[in-house]
Amino acid sequence: MAHLLRDLFRLVAPPRCPICNGRLYGDSHGICRPCWQMLPRVAYEGGDWHGWVERKFWAQPIPIVRATAMFYYTDKVRSIVHTFKYHQHPELATTLARAWAEEMSGEDFFDGVEAIVPLPLHPLRRLRRGYNQSERLARGLSQATGIPVVEGVVARHGKYAQQARLERHERWANVADKFRLRAKGHLVAGRHVLLVDDVFTSGSTILACALALSQVPGVRISLLTFAYANKTLPKVHPAED
Repeated sequence: MAHLLRDLFRLVAPPRCPICNGRLYGDSHGICRPCWQMLPRVAYEGGDWHGWVERKFWAQPIPIVRATAMFYYTDKVRSIVHTFKYHQHPELATTLARAWAEEMSGEDFFDGVEAIVPLPLHPLRRLRRGYNQSERLARGLSQATGIPVVEGVVARHGKYAQQARLERHERWANVADKFRLRAKGHLVAGRHVLLVDDVFTSGSTILACALALSQVPGVRISLLTFAYANKTLPKVHPAED
């Protein structure tokens, strides 16, 4: 019965591409095929994904095994992020992350990764939104790679302003001490984990989370974001951890 109602709803109100508003068909990735093919890849099959994102972390106090993003944060990609982050379409994050990971299956980006850790949301923000978009991205990656998602390793706490509303120089101060290692840290001890977030802007948020995660004995950390906004990382010193 549920499948019948879903099919009837799609017949009356067929799903639309969030970029061009074109009709979607069964083989889509949540956006139409022309828009999917036109998305500006940061990392792509047959390309060199050891690029700008990875270099941003060379001078940081924790060693990052590898780092990249799926797409550059253009107007089209911003439209996608807003759709799955603010407009109650988390399934779009999952399907696009899965499609990207399948596209990268011939590369070695996921080699040796043993767990995927989504960057946590503040509990109140997750309650209001109803989901964590980074967790939905992680689920898509897991579906394509078979690498398990591990949640609850790091928690977000305290009051903080929304990062998108802050200037670049204010972002590190906003998140520097807002992540805390939880008791489940032992689940990734001695393992290579992939920390996943939605947008890399200044890099402050994912770096702050990585610093908390680095307290786990023997953990190795790689980073992946859905989009990359091509900004510069702040100066970070070990003493700030």
